[in-house]
Amino acid sequence: MVADPADPAKLDFDRFARALRDESPVRRLRGLLEAIAVGDPAMLHPTLQRLEIEQDDWVLATLVKVVGRAGTADHVAKIQRFLEDETRPRLVANTIEAVAMLDPGGREGAAREVPDRE
Repeated sequence: MVADPADPAKLDFDRFARALRDESPVRRLRGLLEAIAVGDPAMLHPTLQRLEIEQDDWVLATLVKVVGRAGTADHVAKIQRFLEDETRPRLVANTIEAVAMLDPGGREGAAREVPDRE
């Protein structure tokens, strides 16, 4: 569990960091899902770091979801490149949803970057 045992509404940063470094994608994914449930914005920084090196498609799609939940409109640029991935539809779908959460008013213009797939 990545929640702080003393305060379940806060992230235990060390446990979360260990989960993200685990060699098992299942354990990384579990750590991310637990962090989402906790909802502590402290999950953003280690998530952004892992976003740059993650290789597993499901974990990557979940990292994008975390950025959408914990980030701000300033973080759109960190995930926008995933909108163009034609081989991983789950990643594209999560990126569209994350961009909508990060920039609901469309100030960053990211919605215009969603490729037309017709």
